[in-house]
Amino acid sequence: MRTGKAWAESCKENGAVELEDQLADRLHAVAERAKRRLRVPSVLERTRNGIKAAQVVGVVSASGATLEILPKIDGQDGAVRKALVRMLAVAWDLRVADGELASLDTQRSNLLEVLIGLFANRLLVAVRRGLPRRYVGHGFSLLFPMYELFERFVGRCLLRAVARSSVCLQDTGHSALRDAEGRLFDLQPDVVIKTQTGPIVLDTKWKALDNADGRQLGVAQDDVYQILMYGQAYSAERLVLLYPWHSGLNEGINRRWQVVRANRRLDIATVDVGNPSRVVSALRKIVGADDDS
Repeated sequence: MRTGKAWAESCKENGAVELEDQLADRLHAVAERAKRRLRVPSVLERTRNGIKAAQVVGVVSASGATLEILPKIDGQDGAVRKALVRMLAVAWDLRVADGELASLDTQRSNLLEVLIGLFANRLLVAVRRGLPRRYVGHGFSLLFPMYELFERFVGRCLLRAVARSSVCLQDTGHSALRDAEGRLFDLQPDVVIKTQTGPIVLDTKWKALDNADGRQLGVAQDDVYQILMYGQAYSAERLVLLYPWHSGLNEGINRRWQVVRANRRLDIATVDVGNPSRVVSALRKIVGADDDS
């Protein structure tokens, strides 16, 4: 159990850390204020023996205590930290040379030091453009809801994978219903890709697929209903639910389902965010795959 005045610890999202009560309380207080500004249900939860991280990544620091929260993906902490920095760089269009990342696999410094060392003035400029920085009293947090980071990262990668003019991020061109006064319940899929044969609608889900569930892979029914609504509204023949890859799954398309009584299919696909440099080519294959692939 950590009790010192100055320390740095690492955990993964949804992971727990044992801490002395005063340290846990200080970090939790900073996280609670960040939670309200990020508009997420939770950042850190107090437990009997410390704290537990929610589905956020980044850094929380208070009075000499710093906790870094890493994505829950396969790999050692150094490799995961490196992948996270690459994802952040892509998501916010920050150019980071491979040489700047070379030491991250073995570097012991916490994520806050890594971000400052890598981004410096570029991070400051990005913060002024809207990067979610949070200062609270004597505490500090630089946090990213993981579902938002995954969504933004995938969107930026798709802009590289296919012609930019064919990709629309967060489109709001359709609604679920109408009445005499106009549209009701606007729809907002993560990505719509225009193709010669019609639009492809893609939605990201930062959830772990269950490869033990042979047919359905643990795909949530509500997520299926949502993307079927998108498909109907956009007259899309192809739908994609995109998840993070983990061991036991195939990279790319894992399941291909035909929508009943409709000329429309739904693909369940994954990308390996632990290897961000491969995601662009993986997405190119996913959205370009034909019926025979």
